[in-house]
Amino acid sequence: MRNSRLRIVVVVLGLLMFLVGGGWLYLRSSLPKTSGTVSLAGLDGQVEIVRDMDGVPHIFASTDNDAFFALGYVHAQDRLWQMEFQRRVGAGRLSEIMGDATLDVDKFLRTLGTYRAGESAWLALSTHTKLSVEAYVAGINAWIGGGHILPIEFLILGVKPEPWTVYDSMVWSKMMMWDLGGNWDDELLRALLLSAVGQERAAELMPDYPSEATTILASDTASSLLALDAFLKDSLQLGGLDVGSNNWVIAGDNTESGQPLLANDPHLGASIPSIWYLVELQGDRLHVTGTTFPGIPIFPI
Repeated sequence: MRNSRLRIVVVVLGLLMFLVGGGWLYLRSSLPKTSGTVSLAGLDGQVEIVRDMDGVPHIFASTDNDAFFALGYVHAQDRLWQMEFQRRVGAGRLSEIMGDATLDVDKFLRTLGTYRAGESAWLALSTHTKLSVEAYVAGINAWIGGGHILPIEFLILGVKPEPWTVYDSMVWSKMMMWDLGGNWDDELLRALLLSAVGQERAAELMPDYPSEATTILASDTASSLLALDAFLKDSLQLGGLDVGSNNWVIAGDNTESGQPLLANDPHLGASIPSIWYLVELQGDRLHVTGTTFPGIPIFPI
């Protein structure tokens, strides 16, 4: 009996070690390739990507479009699950992988039309900007189509990433605008106060709403939207009080160097993974170092 128990313990420990070792190997294999050479279709020339001691990529390309292609590639290398989650938020497609918990959010964002707004915004871009975004998207898809081990979130949820589109990038720019438009919940709260305590008392609690203006929300609608807003802030880290940025600029006429100075305070919410992605990007005309948003080929800072 004692020997049987010992064998069971040994077998269980062996299985646990196998599972832990297999999990560790999976996680290791899903990390980005940071050395060596990769051959990819769609580039005009050679691109060099050098990562510094902090893991920040420095991209050197012969053309701007190649630089944006490489930016899309490293974004996908490092943040593909974050990007997948973001485009599903903007398109109202979270419930496909998360179930009923996000169904109301999907309904709301589809009604709001963030993805339709992204599609419309794409049509208004200049040809030059469209080429840059298309190169960036091609870089993302080059990584997705490369047969790499996906981040573990894809495995856990049983999801395979679809090819990236220009609209997937455009929609997150719309969601960032939503994130920075923080007073709609105040308007909803004001509507609830008016119905609960009357106009005079509500005016003492919040700045008064103009008497000649129109009230278009019933109190039950405002309550539902406030609940959605709380979910967006608490669970998806979108919106909230005091989001936004402060900045100031000094013209070159007033500086010792003759160059303008810009100071910026981006007090957006902290999250893991971060909304920021540091990178240096150099092409034939473009040379910029700063922060990007995974999923969008722009440098907000």
